[in-house]
Amino acid sequence: MRAFTETNGERKAVSHMAKAVRGEVARALLLARQEAKDAEGAAAIAEAAGFTVELGPASLDVIVRG
Repeated sequence: MRAFTETNGERKAVSHMAKAVRGEVARALLLARQEAKDAEGAAAIAEAAGFTVELGPASLDVIVRG
């Protein structure tokens, strides 16, 4: 999982709060009523929890609006 900020359409990797973002997504996954069976399921759970996500071939990107 990677975290990015997006301001006015420009994205930058989050370094100082990436661990916190990963923790928040992990919490959402653990509290979900249904277990994620695959990456698509994890992305759907994260979106339902209010995160903006993009699923890539090898990563789940979380976009934090700035």
